[in-house]
Amino acid sequence: MCAVLWLRCSSCGTKLVGDAPRRIQLRRTPGWRLPPDTVVCTRPRALGNPFSAQHFGHAQAVAMHEIWLREPNAAALGYAPPLADKLDALRAEVLRRLPALRGRDLACWCRLPAPGARDLCHAATLLQLANAPLRYDLPAPLRHDMELNDA
Repeated sequence: MCAVLWLRCSSCGTKLVGDAPRRIQLRRTPGWRLPPDTVVCTRPRALGNPFSAQHFGHAQAVAMHEIWLREPNAAALGYAPPLADKLDALRAEVLRRLPALRGRDLACWCRLPAPGARDLCHAATLLQLANAPLRYDLPAPLRHDMELNDA
């Protein structure tokens, strides 16, 4: 059970405490509306999965998306330079937008998982990364000049 609490701001509606952010399945059902403060994460938007489920299969596309977000160099994943450069630029844009996703629901077309099952959706990966506990990296302690220590 998640111990994080969320609130919603009374002026802008941003979720601050209450229910944890969740993934919403987009629908074309008549009368269905996107819940407020929900970010749509589908292609061709920057937050959409650049790896097509039609081309790679659903589970493989989600796995590739997660690996791609965690690997800082697409060329290291085996992509050729023109595509690697494009993927690196897109990855930088997605990571730049992650803080704005914190506390917000994300919407995608993927089916919602059965209770207790893993959520196989790139938006679930984005939710996990955006809402991870904040980590404060402390600066490395000041060191003496290495040349002085070697003398």
